[in-house]
Amino acid sequence: MVVKVEFVPSSPFCPIAFKLAMDVKNAAAKVVGLKKALVYCRGHMMEQQINEMVNKEQQK
Repeated sequence: MVVKVEFVPSSPFCPIAFKLAMDVKNAAAKVVGLKKALVYCRGHMMEQQINEMVNKEQQK
């Protein structure tokens, strides 16, 4: 199963938006049977960079 999560931080300049995105991704990774979690930040001044970093494929 693949899940897509979108969230909007409390402010377009929220200083913890990246941490929130990683916290969501890490929590989703603990769900049994979940193959992949895609997390997208919306409405933040750096949403493109945050989304790219959070959803970057891990190299093995």
